[in-house]
Amino acid sequence: MTRTMLELSPEDTHIIGDLPTRWSRMDTMSQLAVLEIGRALQVADIGPFKPECCGIIGGSKFGSLATDLAYAKSLQDGVAFASPALFGYTLANISLAEAASHYQITGPVFCVLDPEPLLAAQKEARRWLTFMEAGSFLLYGELDVIPGNHGEQITASFHIQTQTP
Repeated sequence: MTRTMLELSPEDTHIIGDLPTRWSRMDTMSQLAVLEIGRALQVADIGPFKPECCGIIGGSKFGSLATDLAYAKSLQDGVAFASPALFGYTLANISLAEAASHYQITGPVFCVLDPEPLLAAQKEARRWLTFMEAGSFLLYGELDVIPGNHGEQITASFHIQTQTP
Protein backbone atom coordinates (compact mmCIF):
# COMPACT_ATOMS: atom_id res chain seq x y z
CA MET A 1 0.00 0.00 0.00
CA THR A 2 1.36 3.42 -0.89
CA ARG A 3 1.11 6.29 1.53
CA THR A 4 0.27 9.80 0.33
CA MET A 5 2.68 12.27 1.87
CA LEU A 6 2.19 16.01 1.89
CA GLU A 7 4.71 17.77 -0.28
CA LEU A 8 6.34 20.31 1.99
CA SER A 9 7.78 23.58 0.75
CA PRO A 10 10.77 25.11 2.54
CA GLU A 11 8.27 27.46 4.26
CA ASP A 12 6.21 24.46 5.43
CA THR A 13 9.34 22.77 6.78
CA HIS A 14 10.23 25.96 8.67
CA ILE A 15 6.71 26.09 10.17
CA ILE A 16 6.80 22.49 11.38
CA GLY A 17 10.42 22.47 12.51
CA ASP A 18 11.59 18.95 13.30
CA LEU A 19 9.18 16.50 11.72
CA PRO A 20 7.31 14.36 14.25
CA THR A 21 8.88 10.91 14.57
CA ARG A 22 5.66 9.34 13.23
CA TRP A 23 5.47 11.66 10.19
CA SER A 24 5.99 8.95 7.57
CA ARG A 25 3.31 6.78 9.20
CA MET A 26 0.73 9.58 9.55
CA ASP A 27 -2.24 9.83 7.27
CA THR A 28 -2.63 12.97 5.14
CA MET A 29 -5.15 14.50 7.55
CA SER A 30 -2.69 14.25 10.45
CA GLN A 31 0.20 15.68 8.46
CA LEU A 32 -2.07 18.52 7.37
CA ALA A 33 -3.18 19.19 10.97
CA VAL A 34 0.45 19.45 12.14
CA LEU A 35 1.25 21.88 9.32
CA GLU A 36 -1.84 24.07 9.59
CA ILE A 37 -1.83 24.31 13.41
CA GLY A 38 1.81 25.39 13.17
CA ARG A 39 0.91 27.93 10.49
CA ALA A 40 -1.87 29.42 12.67
CA LEU A 41 0.50 29.71 15.63
CA GLN A 42 3.13 31.37 13.44
CA VAL A 43 0.71 33.82 11.80
CA ALA A 44 -0.63 34.83 15.22
CA ASP A 45 2.98 35.21 16.42
CA ILE A 46 2.19 33.14 19.49
CA GLY A 47 5.29 32.90 21.63
CA PRO A 48 5.85 30.53 24.51
CA PHE A 49 2.62 29.55 26.23
CA LYS A 50 1.58 27.29 29.06
CA PRO A 51 0.59 24.01 27.35
CA GLU A 52 -2.60 23.70 29.42
CA CYS A 53 -3.73 27.19 28.35
CA CYS A 54 -4.04 26.19 24.73
CA GLY A 55 -6.27 23.67 22.98
CA ILE A 56 -7.45 22.68 19.51
CA ILE A 57 -11.05 22.34 18.36
CA GLY A 58 -11.33 21.05 14.82
CA GLY A 59 -14.45 20.87 12.72
CA SER A 60 -14.94 18.41 9.90
CA LYS A 61 -17.68 17.34 7.51
CA PHE A 62 -16.14 13.98 6.66
CA GLY A 63 -13.90 13.15 9.60
CA SER A 64 -11.32 10.50 8.81
CA LEU A 65 -13.22 9.11 5.81
CA ALA A 66 -10.19 9.04 3.49
CA THR A 67 -8.18 7.04 6.02
CA ASP A 68 -11.17 4.83 6.87
CA LEU A 69 -11.50 3.90 3.19
CA ALA A 70 -7.77 3.21 2.87
CA TYR A 71 -7.96 1.01 5.96
CA ALA A 72 -10.97 -0.87 4.55
CA LYS A 73 -9.00 -1.41 1.34
CA SER A 74 -6.19 -2.96 3.39
CA LEU A 75 -8.72 -5.57 4.56
CA GLN A 76 -9.38 -6.87 1.04
CA ASP A 77 -6.98 -9.76 1.46
CA GLY A 78 -8.28 -10.61 4.95
CA VAL A 79 -7.97 -9.39 8.51
CA ALA A 80 -4.40 -10.67 8.74
CA PHE A 81 -3.39 -8.01 6.19
CA ALA A 82 -5.21 -5.08 7.81
CA SER A 83 -2.92 -2.10 8.19
CA PRO A 84 -2.22 -1.34 11.86
CA ALA A 85 -0.55 1.91 10.78
CA LEU A 86 -3.77 3.09 9.15
CA PHE A 87 -6.05 1.78 11.90
CA GLY A 88 -4.49 4.21 14.36
CA TYR A 89 -5.70 7.11 12.20
CA THR A 90 -9.32 6.05 11.70
CA LEU A 91 -10.67 8.63 14.16
CA ALA A 92 -10.90 12.33 13.25
CA ASN A 93 -9.54 13.32 16.69
CA ILE A 94 -6.22 11.59 16.03
CA SER A 95 -5.06 14.20 13.51
CA LEU A 96 -5.57 16.97 16.06
CA ALA A 97 -3.89 14.90 18.77
CA GLU A 98 -0.82 14.55 16.53
CA ALA A 99 -0.67 18.34 16.16
CA ALA A 100 -1.21 18.87 19.89
CA SER A 101 1.59 16.44 20.70
CA HIS A 102 3.96 18.11 18.24
CA TYR A 103 3.33 21.62 19.61
CA GLN A 104 3.03 20.45 23.25
CA ILE A 105 -0.59 21.57 23.62
CA THR A 106 -2.36 19.92 26.56
CA GLY A 107 -5.68 21.78 26.75
CA PRO A 108 -8.86 20.40 25.20
CA VAL A 109 -8.27 18.72 21.83
CA PHE A 110 -11.09 17.22 19.81
CA CYS A 111 -12.97 17.24 16.53
CA VAL A 112 -16.65 18.03 15.97
CA LEU A 113 -18.42 16.66 12.91
CA ASP A 114 -20.83 19.19 11.45
CA PRO A 115 -22.14 20.36 8.06
CA GLU A 116 -20.68 23.80 8.93
CA PRO A 117 -17.36 22.71 10.43
CA LEU A 118 -15.66 26.09 10.84
CA LEU A 119 -18.67 27.67 12.53
CA ALA A 120 -19.18 24.65 14.80
CA ALA A 121 -15.51 24.62 15.83
CA GLN A 122 -15.50 28.34 16.63
CA LYS A 123 -18.68 28.00 18.68
CA GLU A 124 -17.12 25.15 20.70
CA ALA A 125 -13.90 27.13 21.17
CA ARG A 126 -15.80 30.10 22.57
CA ARG A 127 -17.75 27.82 24.90
CA TRP A 128 -14.62 26.06 26.19
CA LEU A 129 -12.76 29.31 26.80
CA THR A 130 -15.33 30.37 29.39
CA PHE A 131 -14.05 27.47 31.57
CA MET A 132 -10.32 27.98 31.03
CA GLU A 133 -7.93 30.13 33.03
CA ALA A 134 -7.30 33.76 32.09
CA GLY A 135 -5.00 34.21 29.11
CA SER A 136 -5.97 30.91 27.51
CA PHE A 137 -6.60 30.55 23.80
CA LEU A 138 -7.86 27.87 21.46
CA LEU A 139 -7.02 27.08 17.90
CA TYR A 140 -10.17 26.30 15.96
CA GLY A 141 -10.72 25.46 12.36
CA GLU A 142 -11.86 23.06 9.73
CA LEU A 143 -10.00 20.08 8.42
CA ASP A 144 -11.10 17.63 5.75
CA VAL A 145 -9.37 15.29 3.37
CA ILE A 146 -12.00 14.06 0.93
CA PRO A 147 -11.15 11.05 -1.21
CA GLY A 148 -11.94 11.15 -4.91
CA ASN A 149 -11.21 9.49 -8.22
CA HIS A 150 -8.72 12.22 -9.14
CA GLY A 151 -6.93 12.52 -5.81
CA GLU A 152 -7.80 14.00 -2.46
CA GLN A 153 -9.57 17.31 -2.00
CA ILE A 154 -8.11 19.09 1.01
CA THR A 155 -9.74 21.76 3.16
CA ALA A 156 -7.80 23.23 6.06
CA SER A 157 -8.06 26.50 7.90
CA PHE A 158 -7.16 27.23 11.53
CA HIS A 159 -7.56 30.40 13.56
CA ILE A 160 -6.97 31.63 17.11
CA GLN A 161 -9.85 32.32 19.50
CA THR A 162 -8.95 34.27 22.61
CA GLN A 163 -11.03 34.96 25.64
CA THR A 164 -13.29 37.97 25.36
CA PRO A 165 -13.39 40.47 28.25
